[in-house]
Amino acid sequence: MQGRYKNNMRDGLFKIYDSSGHPSGLISYSRDLRQGTARMFYPSGETQGLATYENDIAVGHATAYYQAGAISHVRIMADGQARLEHHYSSDGNLLQTAEVTDRLYHGALKRFHPDGSLS
Repeated sequence: MQGRYKNNMRDGLFKIYDSSGHPSGLISYSRDLRQGTARMFYPSGETQGLATYENDIAVGHATAYYQAGAISHVRIMADGQARLEHHYSSDGNLLQTAEVTDRLYHGALKRFHPDGSLS
């Protein structure tokens, strides 16, 4: 990880590299806490995922992408935890939705056929 430190705390944009030295992520910090949008990359440079942080807590939507660029899944975040997940096929069809509690599927898990009907 490469970035600026202020008073021994991460401050500003940090670049993350994989074991081969390729860029694998960008994360902004303020006073050692993640702030704003974090972006992760595949070795090819394509976006692998996006997440938003406020005071080191994931908020809003965290989105993962297939290497070709289509959305793989979206997590709706609250209090730093996923609360709802939507999973998609590589051609963009909704595959399933699930409620999440304490990192486990909880409640309704809905799976869909390619035509969009419930399975």
